[in-house]
Amino acid sequence: MEALLESLPLSVDVVKFVSCLTLSFPLGILFRKIPSPIHRHLYGITVGSLMLVWCFGLSGLISFLFGPLLVYGLMTIFPSRLAPQIAFVVMFASLSFLHIYRMATDWMGYSLDISGPAMVSLIKVTMFAWNYRDGKLLESPLALTPLWRKKAVVVLPTLLEFLGYVLFFPTIHAGPAFHMVDYLKFINGNLYTDPKHNPSGKFPLSTITRASLTASGIGLLSLCIHLVLDYFTPTSALFLSGLPLSEYSIVGKLVFAHFAIMGLRCRYYFAWKLSEGAGILAGLGFKEYDESGKVDLNGLKNVYISKCELAGSLRDITVNWNYATGNWLKNYVYFRTASNISERPPTWALYFTNTVSAFWHGFYPGYYLAFVKASFEIDIMRQLRRKLRPYVLDKESNPMYPQKYVYDLLGWLLSSLSFTSGLSLFSSLSFSNALQYAKNFLFLPFLFPIGLFVAVKFVKGTPRKDGKKKKDSKKEE
Repeated sequence: MEALLESLPLSVDVVKFVSCLTLSFPLGILFRKIPSPIHRHLYGITVGSLMLVWCFGLSGLISFLFGPLLVYGLMTIFPSRLAPQIAFVVMFASLSFLHIYRMATDWMGYSLDISGPAMVSLIKVTMFAWNYRDGKLLESPLALTPLWRKKAVVVLPTLLEFLGYVLFFPTIHAGPAFHMVDYLKFINGNLYTDPKHNPSGKFPLSTITRASLTASGIGLLSLCIHLVLDYFTPTSALFLSGLPLSEYSIVGKLVFAHFAIMGLRCRYYFAWKLSEGAGILAGLGFKEYDESGKVDLNGLKNVYISKCELAGSLRDITVNWNYATGNWLKNYVYFRTASNISERPPTWALYFTNTVSAFWHGFYPGYYLAFVKASFEIDIMRQLRRKLRPYVLDKESNPMYPQKYVYDLLGWLLSSLSFTSGLSLFSSLSFSNALQYAKNFLFLPFLFPIGLFVAVKFVKGTPRKDGKKKKDSKKEE
């Protein structure tokens, strides 16, 4: 089998990864046809384990399960109030070891390893730990937000339920993570039950099939775009000192980089949308019913592609890119630093959240350059938009044209340039690659945020005509 895989034009790890995503569709259909919850758990655990063994070997499966099993064991011993701290320490220690091991054995490599599924597992287990802690605080009015109260776990699940949750195979490779209560409702057959809109809990098969095919089709289209763009504008060229970039002007280089990073984004879109489609088809994609009773199947959505590609601000991009991870950082890291829901998180909470995000991704220097740059640019762009907005909105907050068109175009252009340079630094991995990238583009990736900072100082703002001030709020998705 290995010899056959090695004869293909794609690397063995990629073939196995795509094969698992593809097999998740028919295996997911079988999953939802199994009537017994216990048998569904066993089926999911078996398939998820076999997928990990096939892709990463038995050692990969052991590495994947070590952290979650240790956390579960400690949660049976220690009080629930300590569960979040236990989960964060154990899971991050385990994931950090995998990141460091990968750097030591495959420096600057892009081969897929067990650290990818382990990153998804970390989010699952830490969310579950907080949810279990929240289950003991349901009587405290100021302890929980509506989302935390809704996702609270009152009774510690059995080991079988926990393993089924961690090893859910349609999303085990590319995510996204989801809550334990949703998984248990799905296993028990009442995920779609609603007293008003669906009291019988009828499974909306046609809607689910259509949503799965749509997500999968978008994923396959993204793959095609990635293959074309990667052929004509390979990302690796951004970190080379010679051809092909040397034959372009600075404007030509920026256009080349835009399409190169668009191709890189499409690779992520492919994995995320295919995983989303497989999860939906298995039955675990429900989010809520709207007022008319229409089912919302965005429960496993990990990216809003149009909102990323057409965003008018860098903040909008960061919110809609790797969406589920962003919600985890917001609801289980950032807002958890406050002592209760009536208080704002402390000043250091934002820096702590960014640090957690960086550690979750790994330890390559390029990751940290990208995160620091993005944090600085988001803050600067927010200030710039605050000063410019009164010039394009009247006192009733209605847009004034044509200046609003210019404002929107400028917002998209700045956000696109920032997103492209940020992902370029992220994919550069090493300092040497990041430096070569900066040289290729006349250090514009670093001069750009400095220029924005200067622009903010020179742009004269006007008082807000509505007199309103934005407040920090714990708005959850």
